[in-house]
Amino acid sequence: MPAPEARRAESVEAAPFKTALIDGERVEVSNYLVTSPGIVQGGCAGHWLAGRIRRRIVPEDVILNLSHGAAIPRVPDLGDGQRHAWRAVAHDHTQVWIAKWRDPVCGSWRYVRAELETAYMRRRFWLATTCVHLGTEAGQHPCPP
Repeated sequence: MPAPEARRAESVEAAPFKTALIDGERVEVSNYLVTSPGIVQGGCAGHWLAGRIRRRIVPEDVILNLSHGAAIPRVPDLGDGQRHAWRAVAHDHTQVWIAKWRDPVCGSWRYVRAELETAYMRRRFWLATTCVHLGTEAGQHPCPP
């Protein structure tokens, strides 16, 4: 298959993972791919992570953040003959991440989030900065959660 056709087929295959429905709005997802397994090369000579093995991220590592009553996406078939399941499903409407997992190399959390350029994220950022500038008086919070 020629390269342009292969890219087009790959784009069609990945289309369902590039968007999410947040508060009734269809938004673009920024980083829906997981880092592939392999040997970590590090960014420069003598990098402290260089030479470590990055293992494959499996569904048992991933926590999804969905609305109550939302359909839980099916777990992809990894081709290893085993049945997999998501690690957990969270219903935290105060957070904007869609999925998260621990990086097997350094132990930090990795997130799948909505694009920052979407109208939803711009509105959420504006609300957050407005709340900070307004402050609170008499224990009342000026902005909704």
